[in-house]
Amino acid sequence: MIDDLVKNHRLKGLTYKQLVDSLGEPANFGDTTNIVSYEIITDFGSDIDPVHTKTLVIQMNKDSVTTGFKIEEWNKDK
Repeated sequence: MIDDLVKNHRLKGLTYKQLVDSLGEPANFGDTTNIVSYEIITDFGSDIDPVHTKTLVIQMNKDSVTTGFKIEEWNKDK
């Protein structure tokens, strides 16, 4: 689903309101940075600590318009 979102839908140039209308409230709602993040996956394995995460990170300019995005992935074993 994330592949379809980043390949077939325009994220760059959206206002913060348009982004929230499309994707919902971000994981870091209320944060004062120009970064908006959406959790894609958090795998806890068989413990309470995550072993794998994937996050959509969106950069916003001072006017709250999307300027870029990336997908950050983290694995405990890497």
